[in-house]
Amino acid sequence: MSTSLRVTRYPYVCLLALSGTNLRLVSMCEGLASPSQLLQVLTSAHEQHSGVLVAEQVAAQELVSVSFFNGRLGGGVGLCVCVC
Repeated sequence: MSTSLRVTRYPYVCLLALSGTNLRLVSMCEGLASPSQLLQVLTSAHEQHSGVLVAEQVAAQELVSVSFFNGRLGGGVGLCVCVC
């Protein structure tokens, strides 16, 4: 995963958004960071992207409802913190 995220310095922490089978980088922090800096980066990223994530969650929920009646299950939506 560190190769696909193009990690160049450690420690590396990122916030990933999962929508169905798509995974995208929302924010990241490379190198040493204080807990308050890390919290600020992650909080800011969550605030900036929460509207889009809520819309994707609603769309995914509708897809799951439709897929359930068609005998298929849809993908989920969420956030993931990755630490390398």
